Amino acid sequence: MPPIGAGVHTANDAFGITRNPWNLERTPGGSSGGAAAAVAAGLIALGTAGDGGGSTRIPAALCGIVGLKPSRGRIPQGPSRQPCWPQHACLTGMARTVHDTALHLDVAAGYHPADPNSLPAPTTPYMDSLDKPLPVLRVGVLRTLGISSPRPEMLHALERAADLLRDHGHDVQDDELGLPGAADFPAPFLLRQKVLACNRLLGVLDDFTARRGDFEPWFADVLDTGRTLTLNDFAAYWTHRGQLDQWTAELFERYDLLLMPTVPTTAWPAEGPDVAAVHEGTLPIAYTSVFNDTGHPAISIPAGLGPSGLPCAVQLIAPHHREDRALGAAQVIEAALGTLRPSAFASPA
Repeated sequence: MPPIGAGVHTANDAFGITRNPWNLERTPGGSSGGAAAAVAAGLIALGTAGDGGGSTRIPAALCGIVGLKPSRGRIPQGPSRQPCWPQHACLTGMARTVHDTALHLDVAAGYHPADPNSLPAPTTPYMDSLDKPLPVLRVGVLRTLGISSPRPEMLHALERAADLLRDHGHDVQDDELGLPGAADFPAPFLLRQKVLACNRLLGVLDDFTARRGDFEPWFADVLDTGRTLTLNDFAAYWTHRGQLDQWTAELFERYDLLLMPTVPTTAWPAEGPDVAAVHEGTLPIAYTSVFNDTGHPAISIPAGLGPSGLPCAVQLIAPHHREDRALGAAQVIEAALGTLRPSAFASPA
């Protein structure tokens, strides 16, 4: 992974660059890129990860596997020396199938006294809920959020998934509602990253103060931005978080499920995304980080291959505490499209 999960590609000075098993010139994403690459290559059946802005769903999408960010509190965290005060990060799992992803959640979910914000375990196992047919769902399809310009192959994957849900009797509707603050993009995202830099800095403050030279230079610069956070920044950040909560609440009054891209593009170079990505409308966390901030469950599910032979994916977002609904809809897509496996790592016939 990148240092303290602070990147959307996976590289560090200790171990070098982690590469995507679909194309070794491409990244598996980040921050849990190593786990995703290992699952996709068949080295392991299940990877555990963390998702603070898309760090599970982005690698899952780029590597052609399933990645679920559960509701805030669904998987307990702790005991911890210092709680994650922005409350954006979740512990997660990633696997090659929806079934295995549900199995992980059944094992990991539940209340733990070391995390007073953790939720009780559901009364029905998630694997059991996969056996139950979904009711007719109102599905809202959001393509851009007013801030992104997804590549054609990602839009084709999105249409493919929307048609599958429609063919299964669900009420699938287009909705181009933009995110709060879309007119000021990328300012809200830059502010978010500044707040998270402060959170990361507090977690390593003693070591960073005593041994700054031991930190990778680019990451040290990121941590330094956390020192510049002001009270006005805090006020603007939490105001925006409140706007996101209201935005999603209004969406889920109209829809039972949201469908959108997981990422705007297929895997970028292994050395990392170009800074121009923000201005080209391909910011990797454009579709994922909002649901870390609101705490909704969101799952990335493979949706075929693009012209370059790299995986495409879509993201399903459910109301709070309805992981069962996200998993059930993901299983519909998986049953129709199948699972993906890079040919170089496929098991011999």
